[in-house]
Amino acid sequence: MSSSYARSNKSDVLDTVTQPTDMVGQLGNAALAEHAGFESQSDSWLDVPGAIWDWLRGEEEEEHDTGVCPMPGEDRTGECEIPVVPYLSQRDNETEQVWDDSEPGRLVAGDAQCTPTATATALLGMLGDEGFRTRAETLFDERSQPMGPDWYLTSSPEHIIWTYIYLRTWDEWGAALPEIDTLTVEPHKSGMVQQFVLEEYAQASGTFNQQPVLNGSQTCQEAIEAIVQFPAVIGTLLTTGHSVVLTAVLSDGIIVHDPFGARGAQIHLKNGETGEAPPDHRWRYNNSFTDVDTTEEVRSDWGQDNFFNWAEVAQWSIGKWTASLGEQEQD
Repeated sequence: MSSSYARSNKSDVLDTVTQPTDMVGQLGNAALAEHAGFESQSDSWLDVPGAIWDWLRGEEEEEHDTGVCPMPGEDRTGECEIPVVPYLSQRDNETEQVWDDSEPGRLVAGDAQCTPTATATALLGMLGDEGFRTRAETLFDERSQPMGPDWYLTSSPEHIIWTYIYLRTWDEWGAALPEIDTLTVEPHKSGMVQQFVLEEYAQASGTFNQQPVLNGSQTCQEAIEAIVQFPAVIGTLLTTGHSVVLTAVLSDGIIVHDPFGARGAQIHLKNGETGEAPPDHRWRYNNSFTDVDTTEEVRSDWGQDNFFNWAEVAQWSIGKWTASLGEQEQD
């Protein structure tokens, strides 16, 4: 946390702040004119830098000591709140063909495969690698095997899920899920399809919550807090439309695996590339990025264990749809 914020008198600031411009005057940072986080303000003021907003709300940065949790992949016990969920990057996916006679030969690159990658990640987290591939063997034995025998034993999880999605044509998906618009939503981009795959693949029932904000029933935070089993796949506007894996819900925000990379203030730091680092709080729960120079080092896992505070959840509509297993309790 910047010392310039710590030197300000927090109680005085909170007594006088009613508009974002007041926050700028009290904290002496002109950049904050673009940011605020009071729920009474319009959505355009929801992007508060995490350390500042946490400080104003009394949640000191020091309370989120990344040293509590070991590196990703190591045993996490005791005080650590983050479960171990394997991380998959969409940016190294094979270029896949859409198996549909209406568009023969159309290819989809990894950059557009966030949703099947997120679904594969969630299923890996639930079933483990052996369970994931054993289930694949059962499912593909029940259907045709277009890639040859036992191909799923060595193929990537993302490729397996993509293949499973496109064993059905668009028309067949329309018949299986009459609610989806197969004219405008391709199966690999549909949250509803991912819910179907989660349930069919894991042999469990779940809950699909579509557009809670648009229909006025819930905020994104409420939709996320209603999820009862993790990991889950959730839709966002971190890009024009993007899916991530929800791994944990904390008091001040959420932790996700973003298969594309780490979201900064303006754009992503993409997996497999260098660029500007995201805000410090994004990697609050990931020690492996401590002291990494993102302008020099190339990593394929920038999106692993990314933290978003609740203001960011609202700003980027994180949870605009949720696909999860486990039944929510009915009132």
